[in-house]
Amino acid sequence: LEVKDHVATVVSTLNYENKEDKPLEAVFVFPLPGDAAVCHFSAQIGETHLVAEVKEKKQAQEEYDDALSSGQQAFLLEESDQSPDIFSLSVGSLPPGESASFRLEYVTELAVQADDGLRFCLPAVLNPRYQPQGSQGPSVQVTSVPASLVPYSLSFSARMSSPRPITKVESSCSLEPLQYLNTDQTQATVGRELMLGLGVVVIN
Repeated sequence: LEVKDHVATVVSTLNYENKEDKPLEAVFVFPLPGDAAVCHFSAQIGETHLVAEVKEKKQAQEEYDDALSSGQQAFLLEESDQSPDIFSLSVGSLPPGESASFRLEYVTELAVQADDGLRFCLPAVLNPRYQPQGSQGPSVQVTSVPASLVPYSLSFSARMSSPRPITKVESSCSLEPLQYLNTDQTQATVGRELMLGLGVVVIN
């Protein structure tokens, strides 16, 4: 995460490894902030580097299916039909023992809070969306997995730049101590390694 003034740029690297003895298709469903704009998506599969192209949804799905049926490797990032802030990443025909790395970059504007701080939220769990009783709107079906059984880890680092001194960073999970990068305290960094969950970060 890099925060400059009120704009947050988030770069996520998703790493996969097929530990099975047969090719697999992996599907990863995840939320993004409702006002986020995805500006880059690329993949490194073995020695092959691919950069995504934006295409009409039906065409993209057909090309992905055609690639898999012909034995090729392919990936597909698409917005959910049920909600515009839910995305799914499909990784097709990942061979046994093969690793794949995906880079997703998006930008979002952070609203100023009542105490003049900025609030950033990185959801690590896809929770069921609140829906009033009796409403007919779409909802996203989610399978609940206990935190102790989640088979992955998450590391996080944030770099902040502000015209005014940064006085503190608060988080719903423990972070490394705030480190200033200059003497006037307008640039700082925090981080955390090997997390299984991350919630709200408030920057003052």
